[in-house]
Amino acid sequence: MTTTSRTPVHTDRHRRLDTSVWENGSNGQRFYNTTLRKSWKHEEEWKESRVSLGRENLLPAAALLQWADAAIGTAIEQEQTADGKEPIASKRRGLLEATVFHKEQDERSTYAVKLRRSYKDGDDWKETAVWLSADDVLAAARLLLRTFDGIDAIIDGSNRSFVDQAKEAFDGTVVEDDIPF
Repeated sequence: MTTTSRTPVHTDRHRRLDTSVWENGSNGQRFYNTTLRKSWKHEEEWKESRVSLGRENLLPAAALLQWADAAIGTAIEQEQTADGKEPIASKRRGLLEATVFHKEQDERSTYAVKLRRSYKDGDDWKETAVWLSADDVLAAARLLLRTFDGIDAIIDGSNRSFVDQAKEAFDGTVVEDDIPF
């Protein structure tokens, strides 16, 4: 029997970005899926895009988003432009891909990143994707890293974050000779 939680077991948020972790399992085996979602208001209606990631995809997705941020920086430095329909840069890691787009909008340059995960459903290939503005790329990477830590805390049976655990492990006393510089 397969079970899927109806409410997330972990959530995290940064402005218009959020992650939700869902517990799933069968035959006593638990595993976790994460949804990275971006929401925005268009006219009077809220819109969203989302990508579903397994725990094994969180760190590679964060790395791809960091790469995309660097690619945007390079495009800005080189004054690289495009029509918005073709990507200016793309990088794949397994079934994940980050694609950087440039568009002139209201007489200014804008950049967007599409983070996509491909998956096979039966004989058909499908994809799930989230669109991020240039300002959201590093925040989304950090959010995925925090979510990875959140899943580790759930697996370890602890509600404490990695940072809290590290602070607890360090007792705060420093002897002058211990300073490495």
